[in-house]
Amino acid sequence: MKAEGLKEFLSVARTGGFSRAARSIGVSVAHVSRQVARLEGELGVRLLERSTRTVHLTQSGEMLRDRVEPLHQEIEEALAEAAHGTKAMSGRLRVAALAGSFADAVITPTILDISKEFPDLEIQVDYEARQVDLVREGYDVALRSGPLRDSSLVALPLARRQFVAGASPEYLDRHGIPQHPLELTSHRCIGVRGNGWTFEEGETPLNVVISPSLRLNAGPAIAEACRRGMGIAYMANKGFGDLLSTGEIIPILAPFWRREMSVYAVRANRDFVPNRVRLLLDRLSVAAANFEEEEKLFVATLKAKT
Repeated sequence: MKAEGLKEFLSVARTGGFSRAARSIGVSVAHVSRQVARLEGELGVRLLERSTRTVHLTQSGEMLRDRVEPLHQEIEEALAEAAHGTKAMSGRLRVAALAGSFADAVITPTILDISKEFPDLEIQVDYEARQVDLVREGYDVALRSGPLRDSSLVALPLARRQFVAGASPEYLDRHGIPQHPLELTSHRCIGVRGNGWTFEEGETPLNVVISPSLRLNAGPAIAEACRRGMGIAYMANKGFGDLLSTGEIIPILAPFWRREMSVYAVRANRDFVPNRVRLLLDRLSVAAANFEEEEKLFVATLKAKT
């Protein structure tokens, strides 16, 4: 079985249409249609459901894509590196990143430096709040925070984030300064969800269940609400921007702040790792280490003042 049309089929599956697939691989729409039909004929099954406007994968098409696409990508990349040498830096690099202070300080500058140094690389960064499916959605690397749920991925720890609790002087004047995390249950809290905030009492994790009076899913929005006196926030210190340095937000509960391993770069578990992916992971490791050291020094300064 020659499996002619596999490249064209995978391109249609990835782009969602024959025209887009043809543009992505530089051939005519007729060629793509002909090759996909040839592959379907060879396999004896329909892989795509076509309508006047959309193309959908059949169950057989989904199964073939999921099994073959990672292998096909590895073959294409291995051939490119064999042809251009082990230092070749070309092709596509697709990254899913979490928007926020870590992305601003580490991910974006790293990506821009790589793009400038290796102009033949086609780089796409999607700042996603959700967890993407690396293999199915075609990502090379994704950034994750918190506990890792998918053990099939290869994870590279990047940074231990330092969390800081804070509130505006106005809020603390009106409501008082809590001396223990358990007192937060009687305060207005600003956060993403009501799962609780984790502090440390000595060496023991202390989880405080809160019910946020204001739920926001973006660090800058939380910081601004906190600055306006709308409640207490607890997040990575860089999320507060310059507000801690200027005194517009006052750090509280410093003895209980928790530092945890919370940011990872993850990739699919494959034997072959393209040079461009290794490059990105190496650069991110260096940038993240510098970022973590800056955070540690800044937080130490904050604690010394409280």
